[in-house]
Amino acid sequence: MLKKNPLVSVIIPTHGRSHLLRRAIESVLNQTYDNVEIIIVDDNDSNSEHRDHTEKSLQDYLRNDQIMYLKHEKNAGGSAARNTGIKASHGKYIALLDDDDEWFPQKLQKQISYFESLDTDVGVIYCSYILQEHDKDVEIIRDDKGDLTKALLMLEFDPGASSTLVFRKSVLDEIHYFDEKFARHQDLEILIRVCRHYLIDVCPEVLLKINGHNFPSPYKIEQVQQLFLETFHEDIDRLAFWDKRYVYARHYMQLASLFLHEKMMLQVVKYYLKSILKFPMMLFHNKVNTRVKLFIMNRLCKKV
Repeated sequence: MLKKNPLVSVIIPTHGRSHLLRRAIESVLNQTYDNVEIIIVDDNDSNSEHRDHTEKSLQDYLRNDQIMYLKHEKNAGGSAARNTGIKASHGKYIALLDDDDEWFPQKLQKQISYFESLDTDVGVIYCSYILQEHDKDVEIIRDDKGDLTKALLMLEFDPGASSTLVFRKSVLDEIHYFDEKFARHQDLEILIRVCRHYLIDVCPEVLLKINGHNFPSPYKIEQVQQLFLETFHEDIDRLAFWDKRYVYARHYMQLASLFLHEKMMLQVVKYYLKSILKFPMMLFHNKVNTRVKLFIMNRLCKKV
């Protein structure tokens, strides 16, 4: 253990998952690290059934001095909920936890101990994790670190979920927290802005379980992709010519993949062709590209 543990503020936004929230809270209370405040931000509408269920599920916890419960009047989204929690926090470090995920007992102890050994040019660290996907647990080991701006823009680095991340509070104050316009890709957008001034580091041990995610609506992702590319166009423009084109190609191929999941032929073809036109080598890229090609060929054969 550290001689003097700095305070860590754990921010748990919640919306419509009162049946899972207790598990997330218990995973924080069971930490071996002993200086923690927990800030739960209820992002349910004040007159909704979800608000009632959340308040009932928290009754046993609200007598605990470590726990603060904040409520939005109206659903404002994950970014706004995290910002509410961060602004109310008192810790040197901010650790994020999604309400459907769970930490292993030594997560904070290992991450904070490592963070305290680093220079102040590191603004955020993350860790490896177990991902529950299709009822299977998959261990994801990550070791990317440094200035990851290019990898983030190219969708080649993803921390897995907010639940892996621990920030210096001073860094979040400096960059003015999450951009509340982003309904998704919140982790990517804030990490890119962190990387403008600081480095990312990793505690590579598996320290939590991410319990899967809902498959996003491709139309919502389409809107977020446009916002993402517009917001970070200056960062993209600083890349080399073919790197810049590859960023757009990767985003278009991701959209083709999402529309493929919904079997929406016109949108699949639209974004597949946009991807290839931006970066012709995408023809020989990853498994996503192969699935898209097979889908298109299958549909064309059926029409013939």
